[in-house]
Amino acid sequence: MVSYAHEAAEGPEWMTDVAKLAALIRASGYAVFLDQDHADAHVDWHVFGPKRCRDADVVLALASPEYKRVWEEDYAGTDNGDSNYGAFKETRAIVARQKAAGDHVPTWLMLGSRTSADMPEDESHKNYVAVPSLTSEGVSGLLAR
Repeated sequence: MVSYAHEAAEGPEWMTDVAKLAALIRASGYAVFLDQDHADAHVDWHVFGPKRCRDADVVLALASPEYKRVWEEDYAGTDNGDSNYGAFKETRAIVARQKAAGDHVPTWLMLGSRTSADMPEDESHKNYVAVPSLTSEGVSGLLAR
């Protein structure tokens, strides 16, 4: 499961990068779940996304300012398509999983120039992997883990 925030401020490059990351992981033989993959289907992502976060073998969270915001704040979002309510629901599912299982989910990914400053403060000492480029070589460290 790849969990991330849709950031309008990032521009279309962010969504393209997320899709490239998923394609590289899939090319290595892993199943990847993204909400982008269900854009043409009728899927209630606010239910499906959190369930995927709870049930996935691995949860990869993409570090970004918006994801950090929805992780750390008491989010008063609504399901109107422009508030990242889905990311908020996913983060709460991940936190619940951490508390219930005591595991170190998620594995945080820092794409390109992202740093641990783009992770929630309570997560920045945990499990993270830098993905310096969206190439087979760039994701090799992630896949080795």
